[in-house]
Amino acid sequence: MIKCKPFKQSKEEYFKLILKIQIKKKWWIILLVIILSIYNSLMNEGESGYIIWIFAPVILILVYYIQIRRFAFSNKNKIFFTERKLFFNDKIMRFNLDSGIIDEVPYNNVIEVKSEEKYWMAYISKGQFIYIPKNIFYTNDDFEHFQEYLNR
Repeated sequence: MIKCKPFKQSKEEYFKLILKIQIKKKWWIILLVIILSIYNSLMNEGESGYIIWIFAPVILILVYYIQIRRFAFSNKNKIFFTERKLFFNDKIMRFNLDSGIIDEVPYNNVIEVKSEEKYWMAYISKGQFIYIPKNIFYTNDDFEHFQEYLNR
Protein backbone atom coordinates (compact mmCIF):
# COMPACT_ATOMS: atom_id res chain seq x y z
CA MET A 1 0.00 0.00 0.00
CA ILE A 2 1.21 3.47 -0.88
CA LYS A 3 0.68 6.06 1.84
CA CYS A 4 -0.28 9.69 1.20
CA LYS A 5 -0.09 12.85 3.31
CA PRO A 6 -2.99 13.41 5.73
CA PHE A 7 -5.63 15.80 4.43
CA LYS A 8 -8.67 17.59 5.74
CA GLN A 9 -11.36 19.51 3.88
CA SER A 10 -12.46 22.80 5.41
CA LYS A 11 -16.11 23.78 5.73
CA GLU A 12 -15.53 26.67 3.34
CA GLU A 13 -13.99 24.36 0.69
CA TYR A 14 -16.89 21.95 1.10
CA PHE A 15 -19.40 24.80 0.74
CA LYS A 16 -17.75 26.05 -2.46
CA LEU A 17 -17.68 22.53 -3.87
CA ILE A 18 -21.37 21.89 -3.12
CA LEU A 19 -22.33 25.33 -4.45
CA LYS A 20 -20.45 24.67 -7.69
CA ILE A 21 -22.14 21.28 -8.12
CA GLN A 22 -25.61 22.70 -7.45
CA ILE A 23 -25.12 25.60 -9.86
CA LYS A 24 -24.05 23.18 -12.59
CA LYS A 25 -27.13 21.03 -11.94
CA LYS A 26 -29.71 23.80 -11.59
CA TRP A 27 -28.44 26.70 -13.70
CA TRP A 28 -31.48 26.41 -15.94
CA ILE A 29 -33.90 27.17 -13.07
CA ILE A 30 -32.08 30.40 -12.26
CA LEU A 31 -31.95 31.35 -15.95
CA LEU A 32 -35.67 30.62 -16.34
CA VAL A 33 -36.56 32.83 -13.36
CA ILE A 34 -34.37 35.65 -14.71
CA ILE A 35 -35.99 35.41 -18.16
CA LEU A 36 -39.50 35.35 -16.65
CA SER A 37 -38.61 38.30 -14.44
CA ILE A 38 -37.35 40.36 -17.35
CA TYR A 39 -40.37 39.44 -19.47
CA ASN A 40 -42.90 40.23 -16.73
CA SER A 41 -41.23 43.47 -15.72
CA LEU A 42 -41.23 44.66 -19.36
CA MET A 43 -44.82 43.56 -19.99
CA ASN A 44 -46.17 45.00 -16.72
CA GLU A 45 -44.07 48.14 -16.42
CA GLY A 46 -45.93 50.85 -14.62
CA GLU A 47 -48.22 48.43 -12.78
CA SER A 48 -47.85 48.06 -9.04
CA GLY A 49 -46.84 44.36 -9.08
CA TYR A 50 -44.03 44.56 -11.60
CA ILE A 51 -41.41 45.51 -9.00
CA ILE A 52 -41.76 42.04 -7.43
CA TRP A 53 -40.54 40.46 -10.68
CA ILE A 54 -37.38 42.54 -10.57
CA PHE A 55 -36.44 41.18 -7.14
CA ALA A 56 -37.64 37.57 -7.68
CA PRO A 57 -34.33 36.26 -9.13
CA VAL A 58 -32.30 37.97 -6.43
CA ILE A 59 -34.49 36.50 -3.70
CA LEU A 60 -34.41 33.03 -5.29
CA ILE A 61 -30.62 33.07 -5.60
CA LEU A 62 -30.21 34.37 -2.04
CA VAL A 63 -32.53 31.70 -0.58
CA TYR A 64 -30.76 28.98 -2.56
CA TYR A 65 -27.34 30.25 -1.41
CA ILE A 66 -28.45 30.27 2.24
CA GLN A 67 -29.85 26.73 1.99
CA ILE A 68 -26.61 25.37 0.54
CA ARG A 69 -24.53 27.24 3.13
CA ARG A 70 -26.65 25.89 6.00
CA PHE A 71 -26.26 22.37 4.63
CA ALA A 72 -22.50 22.69 4.13
CA PHE A 73 -21.86 24.12 7.60
CA SER A 74 -24.24 21.74 9.38
CA ASN A 75 -22.87 19.79 12.36
CA LYS A 76 -24.31 16.66 10.73
CA ASN A 77 -21.50 16.84 8.16
CA LYS A 78 -18.65 16.55 10.69
CA ILE A 79 -17.33 13.41 9.04
CA PHE A 80 -16.46 15.37 5.88
CA PHE A 81 -14.16 17.64 7.88
CA THR A 82 -12.29 14.89 9.73
CA GLU A 83 -8.62 14.49 8.94
CA ARG A 84 -7.96 11.38 6.87
CA LYS A 85 -5.12 9.50 5.27
CA LEU A 86 -5.29 7.80 1.90
CA PHE A 87 -3.55 4.49 1.27
CA PHE A 88 -3.84 2.84 -2.11
CA ASN A 89 -2.66 0.00 -4.29
CA ASP A 90 -3.74 -1.25 -7.70
CA LYS A 91 -7.07 -2.64 -6.37
CA ILE A 92 -8.41 -0.36 -3.62
CA MET A 93 -8.32 3.05 -1.99
CA ARG A 94 -8.32 2.95 1.81
CA PHE A 95 -9.19 5.99 3.88
CA ASN A 96 -8.23 6.02 7.56
CA LEU A 97 -10.12 8.72 9.42
CA ASP A 98 -8.94 10.28 12.68
CA SER A 99 -12.18 9.07 14.26
CA GLY A 100 -11.00 5.47 13.76
CA ILE A 101 -13.19 4.68 10.77
CA ILE A 102 -11.52 2.77 7.94
CA ASP A 103 -13.22 2.92 4.55
CA GLU A 104 -12.06 0.76 1.66
CA VAL A 105 -13.26 1.52 -1.85
CA PRO A 106 -12.35 -0.76 -4.76
CA TYR A 107 -11.67 1.18 -7.97
CA ASN A 108 -14.38 -0.79 -9.76
CA ASN A 109 -16.94 0.87 -7.43
CA VAL A 110 -16.02 4.27 -8.85
CA ILE A 111 -18.53 5.01 -11.61
CA GLU A 112 -17.17 8.42 -12.67
CA VAL A 113 -14.17 10.62 -11.93
CA LYS A 114 -14.32 14.38 -12.32
CA SER A 115 -10.93 16.01 -12.32
CA GLU A 116 -10.57 19.61 -11.22
CA GLU A 117 -7.40 21.67 -10.91
CA LYS A 118 -6.78 20.89 -7.23
CA TYR A 119 -8.81 17.72 -6.59
CA TRP A 120 -10.67 14.73 -7.95
CA MET A 121 -14.26 13.82 -7.24
CA ALA A 122 -14.60 10.03 -7.45
CA TYR A 123 -18.30 9.26 -7.71
CA ILE A 124 -19.42 5.99 -6.14
CA SER A 125 -23.10 6.71 -6.87
CA LYS A 126 -25.01 9.42 -8.73
CA GLY A 127 -25.01 11.83 -5.79
CA GLN A 128 -22.16 10.55 -3.61
CA PHE A 129 -18.51 11.28 -4.25
CA ILE A 130 -15.15 11.02 -2.55
CA TYR A 131 -13.09 14.21 -2.43
CA ILE A 132 -9.39 13.54 -3.09
CA PRO A 133 -6.93 16.46 -3.19
CA LYS A 134 -4.13 16.28 -5.74
CA ASN A 135 -1.46 17.68 -3.40
CA ILE A 136 -1.38 14.76 -0.93
CA PHE A 137 1.13 12.55 -2.74
CA TYR A 138 4.71 12.29 -1.52
CA THR A 139 6.14 11.66 -5.00
CA ASN A 140 5.14 12.34 -8.57
CA ASP A 141 5.24 8.57 -9.22
CA ASP A 142 2.62 8.04 -6.50
CA PHE A 143 0.46 10.75 -8.08
CA GLU A 144 0.74 9.17 -11.54
CA HIS A 145 0.03 5.65 -10.25
CA PHE A 146 -3.04 6.83 -8.36
CA GLN A 147 -4.30 8.78 -11.36
CA GLU A 148 -3.84 5.71 -13.55
CA TYR A 149 -5.71 3.45 -11.08
CA LEU A 150 -8.50 5.98 -10.63
CA ASN A 151 -9.08 6.48 -14.35
CA ARG A 152 -9.19 2.82 -15.43
